[in-house]
Amino acid sequence: MNDRRPLSDEGRLLILLSLLEPRPAERSEIERLFAAPLDYDRFDRLVRVNHHRPWILGQMEALGHRDRLPETYAVEWRCERDSVRSDLERRFVPVHALLERLDSEGITVALLGGTAIADRIYGNPFYKRSESVDLLAREKDLPRIRELGNETGFFLSGGTVRTRLGPPRIDPDSIWSRVDEIAFRGVPVKMLSPEDALLQLGWDLGFFKTDLKDLADLSNLLRYFRGRFSYDRFVENSISSGASSRAYHALALSNRLDPTDEVSAALVKLRPSAGRFSVAAVGKKTESMDDFLEMSVDWIWKVT
Repeated sequence: MNDRRPLSDEGRLLILLSLLEPRPAERSEIERLFAAPLDYDRFDRLVRVNHHRPWILGQMEALGHRDRLPETYAVEWRCERDSVRSDLERRFVPVHALLERLDSEGITVALLGGTAIADRIYGNPFYKRSESVDLLAREKDLPRIRELGNETGFFLSGGTVRTRLGPPRIDPDSIWSRVDEIAFRGVPVKMLSPEDALLQLGWDLGFFKTDLKDLADLSNLLRYFRGRFSYDRFVENSISSGASSRAYHALALSNRLDPTDEVSAALVKLRPSAGRFSVAAVGKKTESMDDFLEMSVDWIWKVT
């Protein structure tokens, strides 16, 4: 990881378990770390402050380390995973109803963020807690979407439609020309192209929302789409849309979790157009990855 300060075993284990489909060398390292004496109180705290218990517990089970977590912690982790699943099950009922109505009327929408990649990349719609389900829609369809949203109970906050059209100066037609086909519980919907999805995730991450629950999505998207991801297109889109600073910040933090030559090369191309503040912030934040993991936050309004 090339930290200025060595990364603890607990921090390294959390990072490795955050990554999609660990490679053989990573699996061996996970095995070694679990075999070594671990401070499980510290490990639990790191997982908890990064809002990552459901995914990490699933990873431990899938990799054969289910029994490593002391039962006192395992009980809390399982309860939290069950709570996340229950909450999302309730939230997905009106989402499914809305998407079915939209599909029946030929109105195309694209799922954004974690909802889009949950099934496609993780194969698990309950891999993390989510406070909202975000859609990308064409402006001409918004009046009808509002009507259907009210009818299906999808928009629970004042009956309004939340739209997230992404960073400024992105041509909507170009976004729609690159969308992928996915499904939400059997209903056909769209997902942004890998390059646009990464840019949207980075834009949504912002400056303060850097917990592993969300940051790992960037690394895992790149892992999943390895071989078909166009870094040149991503860099070009980031620069042309005026999103270089956010793209650099998010991608550089992601590269601290799962460093690759391809991402490092993209960062070199992005850096001249990224703000000096964002570039400096990445270095400052990750002087110690342990401190970074300890201080990660979800939404800044939750910090008191």
